[in-house]
Amino acid sequence: MPGPLDGMRILDLTSNFMRPYASLLLADMGADVSKIESPEGDTTRGIGPCRNRGMGPIFLHLNRNKRSLVLDLKSVGGNAALKRMIRGADVLMC
Repeated sequence: MPGPLDGMRILDLTSNFMRPYASLLLADMGADVSKIESPEGDTTRGIGPCRNRGMGPIFLHLNRNKRSLVLDLKSVGGNAALKRMIRGADVLMC
């Protein structure tokens, strides 16, 4: 069943806890959320016990219902890719 935000496209460049939680709530309401991480990864990847390296429970919880993409925004190509994605997004969270 579609949620109230079905069809909304959100780019999520957030990290740590509260802002990823906010985008999680938007994803739970049906928004199409794309989580964009640096090559080093989100800081919550290593928090807590985990079976697979980089897949800590807090990271997995905060990023459910989201697509995931790694972009190096310091590179020309990564920066250009983000600009193209922004054109098609409804919301940019950073």
